[in-house]
Amino acid sequence: MGQNVIMVTQTPGHGYRHIGDAVAGAPEGALIVVAPGRYSENLVLSRPVTITAE
Repeated sequence: MGQNVIMVTQTPGHGYRHIGDAVAGAPEGALIVVAPGRYSENLVLSRPVTITAE
């Protein structure tokens, strides 16, 4: 079974627009890839996920 990869981007229709929304929708062990941009958020991580930047 492969790892779930979730994209966060400011481009409409290509993934989540906010990191917090991606975290909330991510299953345990997911990889959240954040595209370049400015994201002003406070995050609460309630399950193990990996967040990385492009």
